[in-house]
Amino acid sequence: MLYSDFLLKIKEFKNNGAKIVHVCAENDINGNPQRLYYDINEHKSYDEGYAGFAAAPKHLRKDASEAEFNFKLKVTAEFYEELLVLDDIVDAVFN
Repeated sequence: MLYSDFLLKIKEFKNNGAKIVHVCAENDINGNPQRLYYDINEHKSYDEGYAGFAAAPKHLRKDASEAEFNFKLKVTAEFYEELLVLDDIVDAVFN
């Protein structure tokens, strides 16, 4: 998936009322989950790990829980990793 395609899909979800998108890749070779919650308004990623929707900030947890069923986006493992790296770069540059 190209980043531009990702952003178009995020825009579509936002137009349908999403605040959070559940971004899912296949589990890694060891069976670990590769999922994150993407905050549409802040353009911030929260790696799910084993925390589930509790990985999102408290004020977004209800939206994160709903995103698991209503606003899910499947991506490759490589794209999932790119989103996490991009989030680190944005934090370093703007915070």
